[in-house]
Amino acid sequence: MATIKNKSKIAAVKAKIKKLDSSLERNVRDEVDDQAEKLVDDIEQTIVRMGLVGDPSDKPGQIALKDSFITVGSGGDIVVTSTAPHAAAIEEGASNHPIMPDGDNLLSFVPENPSDYPQASGDEYVPFGTWYDPEEGVVFSTGIEDHPGNKPYNYMLPAQRKWWPFASSQIRGSVKSSIVSAGFRPDASGGLDRGPDYI
Repeated sequence: MATIKNKSKIAAVKAKIKKLDSSLERNVRDEVDDQAEKLVDDIEQTIVRMGLVGDPSDKPGQIALKDSFITVGSGGDIVVTSTAPHAAAIEEGASNHPIMPDGDNLLSFVPENPSDYPQASGDEYVPFGTWYDPEEGVVFSTGIEDHPGNKPYNYMLPAQRKWWPFASSQIRGSVKSSIVSAGFRPDASGGLDRGPDYI
């Protein structure tokens, strides 16, 4: 490594490093934020492609899986997460488990086959159990003791595989752009020029 011998060159390099620090902070944070939003889009597209959309009219009060992904935070502290409590169970699968409503509410869903459930109209009092209300076209339940669970659908991996090559390229490009805008110049191999004016 060449030695910088005069103070003006040292001051110039320090100024470039300070500018680089500021540029990296701003540009890379913004690019990471953009790429996190792109990952959310890719997850939503994968969910639709796999038919896992989820229909709020099927399960009233439950957010559709494809509409549940958000970003939280910014830059190096950004996280892509889901607001749907069932997102992990659909991704990873779920074993037999009870499903209970919140508070005094009832579970409700549109059944594939209404004849699988006993019928009761809206004006009948049903203290517990599961029944189909033909007037509403919905099954109501005070809780399901042994839901059979579901297989894992693994919707995240295809989304990440689609997203990562582009995202990593964009983030690397943002770093390189920050280096160049700070006054350093890449050498022919894409690394930093190691000449005495730069390092």
